[in-house]
Amino acid sequence: MLHVICNVIDLVEYKAIMQGKEHQYGVEVDVDGNKIFTYFGAPRAKWTAGSDHDGLMTIMTQDFKYLGNASGFSKDKVETTPCTDAEFCVIDQIRPGKVFPETDGWSLAIIPQGKTLQDKCFAYYSAKMDEATQQVLSKKIATQEDGC
Repeated sequence: MLHVICNVIDLVEYKAIMQGKEHQYGVEVDVDGNKIFTYFGAPRAKWTAGSDHDGLMTIMTQDFKYLGNASGFSKDKVETTPCTDAEFCVIDQIRPGKVFPETDGWSLAIIPQGKTLQDKCFAYYSAKMDEATQQVLSKKIATQEDGC
């Protein structure tokens, strides 16, 4: 699953460069007709579409089920919901420091069937942007395998 996330993030960043948007904050990048919201070329950790953009789900073709977002300050039900009815499930908008203490960016996690986010068995993408300096401060694509 890690290679899928890497390929999607690389594709969005490549398209941002080709469209001259790699130095722009909060802009849409066209990826094969899909409008992916980016910060300095890095896609936002958002799976579903919004009113003004398409989510990463539009450019990933695996069998995924969306469990929801974990953007709340307290423990969300989505963190303990098991992945069922699909090979993989997605949780997006994971608040900085909520699941990944070493990571300070917003995250998106892909969880295998039968696991929860709290099981710590997933692949994830995390990125932190700084609008003032117009830089991607950190970006991480990795796995957490403690609970696999």
